[in-house]
Amino acid sequence: MVAKTVHVDYKSHIDHIEKHSNYNAETGLRTVTKAEYLKLSEMDGLTPALIDAVNISQERVIGAAVHVATDDLKTKIEAAREAGDAVGDLKSTVRIATPGGSTEATVRAERTRQNPRTGEPVTKHGVVGVSIDADKRIPVEAIERSRSIITKALGLPEPAEEKAA
Repeated sequence: MVAKTVHVDYKSHIDHIEKHSNYNAETGLRTVTKAEYLKLSEMDGLTPALIDAVNISQERVIGAAVHVATDDLKTKIEAAREAGDAVGDLKSTVRIATPGGSTEATVRAERTRQNPRTGEPVTKHGVVGVSIDADKRIPVEAIERSRSIITKALGLPEPAEEKAA
């Protein structure tokens, strides 16, 4: 998914992340603490109070989406049971379009996974999951830079459409 063109100067953000994060070379994970995230946000004029207000709003929207998906799934389960159909694979999802992405809340009738310690199957019912897609928020410059650098690092030629500019 390619983001819309956004010309952003985020050099100060890059510098901050590089300076104020912990990098684990073994896992390839760089971690930025919540405190440092708040400092990054303040660079853009976002106060902790505003961030808290946004988080509260997101929790309410996600919670409402889970409630609606649950009610939709209950209706599907009742209809399937009346028809004598299996209900284990049923699910219901609410997708909410957001600026630069989307949020999905999915409720599944059941999910079975193996317990890693015992190897026994464990079935859970009413399984809730939330997926937040923010790919559209990635500046095009960041995507193109990443593709170019990694393609070269892999020793591969860059695709023709990326060379033309």
